[in-house]
Amino acid sequence: MTAADKPWNQPIVEEVEEIPAEAPNPPGYDNADAPRESFACVFSKPYWGENDEHGVELIAAYLESLGRKMQRPDYVILVHDAVALAANDHKAFGALRQFGDTGTSVLVLQESINEDKTVDLGTMTSMDEIVSVMIKVEKVMMF
Repeated sequence: MTAADKPWNQPIVEEVEEIPAEAPNPPGYDNADAPRESFACVFSKPYWGENDEHGVELIAAYLESLGRKMQRPDYVILVHDAVALAANDHKAFGALRQFGDTGTSVLVLQESINEDKTVDLGTMTSMDEIVSVMIKVEKVMMF
């Protein structure tokens, strides 16, 4: 028996049933009828993945997509370098501003602000307040 004949070296072939294009979305697909859970999204970087243009585009796309859902976070929390998301020159600023317009509290950690960072959105807050929020909500998503 050669290495190619061993079962763990064999390709896995699985038939996948095609879903017709006109098939309805499953319940909860757009969050319209999902049970409401309080949650917070905590960001520590102004990008997703690598610190390049693509990473900045990904975080902007994520925030835009999340903002279109029926269930939006109760809190968006910005710490460390992610406070740059709250500057009006960041690509994700428009999406982040929409959260504030729809009732989501945008919290910016005061300790993360220094003279070279500007913040044009959100409520400056302490770590104690952020910890209290993270304890209060049912779910915390970290980025």
